[in-house]
Formats: sequence, C-alpha cells, structure tokens
Amino acid sequence: MTRFLHFTLGAPLAALGDVAVGERRYGTGRPAKSAIVGLLGAALGIDRHDEPAHRGLDEGLAMATLARTPGRFMTDYHTAQMPPARTGRRRGDTWPTRRAELAEHDLKTVLSWRDYLQDAAFEIVLWRRAASGLTLEALGEALIRPRFTLYLGRKSCPLGRPPQPHGLDCETLPAAFGEPDRVIHADVEAQTLLGPTWQVLRRHRRRDRIHERRRWMFALRDELVLAPIAASADAGEPA
Repeated sequence: MTRFLHFTLGAPLAALGDVAVGERRYGTGRPAKSAIVGLLGAALGIDRHDEPAHRGLDEGLAMATLARTPGRFMTDYHTAQMPPARTGRRRGDTWPTRRAELAEHDLKTVLSWRDYLQDAAFEIVLWRRAASGLTLEALGEALIRPRFTLYLGRKSCPLGRPPQPHGLDCETLPAAFGEPDRVIHADVEAQTLLGPTWQVLRRHRRRDRIHERRRWMFALRDELVLAPIAASADAGEPA
C-alpha cells in the first residue's frame, strides 16, 4: 500500500503557463509541477523567497494530475506599466509595493497576450519520495486552512471551490483517482504504481522543476502519460 494525498483544483479562470518569454505567454492544459509546489507553499505560509523550503517540496513529493474538466482557452490582450531599465538599482532589487514601482519616472507600457483556461477542474494526487521528511497529513491540513490565498497561476485566478484534500491508502496510483477512463500525467516514480490494467503511453519532458525560485528559473522534469490498457487500445494506441 502507498499513502496518497488527493485534492481538487478548480477555478473560473486558470493561468497555467508554459515557458514564457516576451510578448506571447502560452498556456497549457494542466498545472505544472512548479505551480502545485507554489500552491502548497502558499498553503503552508512559506515565503516565496525561501529557496530551501520550496526545493524541499519540489524534491520531496511526486505528483500526478488528471483533467476532470479540461476547460477552454481564452487569450487576454494585456497591458501593464513598468519603469525602464533599473538604472542605479542593484541586480535583484525589487520595489516594496506596486505603488512605489509606479512612482518611478518615465513609465513604459508592456504589451502581452496571455492564455487563460476557463472553467477547468483538475484532480491532483501527491505521494512522498523515500527521502522526504514531509507528511501528507500536514499538507492536507494546510490546504484546508491555508496561510495565504490559493490561486491557479496568477493572483487574478482564485480557486472557485475548496481543494477538499483527503488521504488514502491504495495499491496503485490509478486507484487513488478512482480508476478513471482517461489519461493521467505523472512523475516517473508512478511507473511502479500502475498495476496490471494500466500502461505508459509515452514519456516527455516539461520545464517545470524549481531551479532558482528567486530568479524564476526552472529545470527539466520527465513526465509519464498513463492510460488504461482497454481505453488506449480503443483509441488506436499500442496496448
């Protein structure tokens, strides 16, 4: 038996970004590992600049996601004002408030197109890696009584419903999701938790592991796409 923590995330709007550089900020159809780590950090009251704490969450937990309601994409034409290059400011310095930032002279306008996912809902399952000192019970309690506001991607995307976390003991990862009839995306450790009726369809990489939280730098993470054998055969996938 493996101990899992299951919870749900849903919001009217979700900002589930991918690698974002420049004016076009593309979205993805499911939460990144870094987004879940950030949400857990907010629930626990971890400061966003606390590198060791965020790294501990990232390295100590394995994750799987299932899109219960996929949602629809919407693109927002976004304008924002910001000061020019920080002449005279030390690298890494930030303004204490948005008001202080806008008090600078010669503000410029930044234009961008940002993807949002409408009316999406996801199931998340976490389990501990062997070397982790984290407890799933503590994470569940934090999701019930979060220290900071929980949101899906950006502060303008608060959750539309409570996460409703609960712990459960299961023989396989799909059992923790209630044996769904659709694909699951999971960390590579899930390969040993499939059981006889599930298989790995493919393996790919996402750049969503925390590398340097303060500098918004992310590393590559291998992810498995899992499916029930009967469903993948019906869809023409190799059984």
